[in-house]
Amino acid sequence: MRDWADKCALYRYRCAHCGKETRNPDKGHMDPNKGAGIDNLIPLCPECNNWASDDVIFGTDGRIVAVLSERFLKAAPPEVLRRIRAWLGGQGL
Repeated sequence: MRDWADKCALYRYRCAHCGKETRNPDKGHMDPNKGAGIDNLIPLCPECNNWASDDVIFGTDGRIVAVLSERFLKAAPPEVLRRIRAWLGGQGL
């Protein structure tokens, strides 16, 4: 991957998380604990980048692979928490 334009083209100018078409996507960090190198960036629509903040780690497919902050869970709607509990098998939440 050479640059940001190549990365956006790879994702067909869509948000990596929600799939919304966006011609001017935000540079979302897959892992906010790592630098802003092209290998750690994915295109996100402003809405997804805003709620994700530094609270989650994304995989290259835009799916959340880790939650870094309790703040994310406290702010999540009840339906999201139910889905997380089901995915985790009801453990820990």
